[in-house]
Amino acid sequence: MLKVGVQQRRAIALAPFVLTRFAQAYPNINLSFNDGAHDELVQMYQNDSVDMIIYIAREQMSERFLDIVKGAALIAGVAYEVEKGTTFFNKIPVLLLNDLLIDNAKLAGAPQLAPPREKTGSTDFGNVMYEIPGSCIRVAFVPEGTASHPQEYVDAGKSDAAHNCIIYGAKAIAGASYDLITTEGLMDKVKAEFAESKKKNA
Repeated sequence: MLKVGVQQRRAIALAPFVLTRFAQAYPNINLSFNDGAHDELVQMYQNDSVDMIIYIAREQMSERFLDIVKGAALIAGVAYEVEKGTTFFNKIPVLLLNDLLIDNAKLAGAPQLAPPREKTGSTDFGNVMYEIPGSCIRVAFVPEGTASHPQEYVDAGKSDAAHNCIIYGAKAIAGASYDLITTEGLMDKVKAEFAESKKKNA
């Protein structure tokens, strides 16, 4: 078994291609992927959790994406124009929305509740949160202190705890939505805080 660490989001997009070519060249060797951020991959390698690391620069992925667009346009017989903008926008925090989710998660009985993280990674959801008020709730189904993208998440994926975390999360979101709909003026307060935060964080 050859264990490979790949950078989340970017390198993992090439995993099917790499797996196919590797299987053709080395049919007797099994290949497994573990994805994570840069620091997590280094830690995996130092701990012998992976045998090698694949890191793909953003520029390489951009070139591959443009090639895909070009090929799709040729197949469809259409012209296209590429306009480059900001890749990831800042998350715009709305603490009132965070509090709503946490309060409803408590009502649902969600375990291991913790305050919002002080430092987060880049995320495509940040682009959504730049346009409309948004928030994330992370419901635990692995032991506290587990890294973001290790094998432990895969192993726990079909556990009762994983099933329950979906229920807890759904209840928290549903409860927060109910509060926003039924509490007079609450949605306006969320929108006002979003607008003010966007001025400071944009």
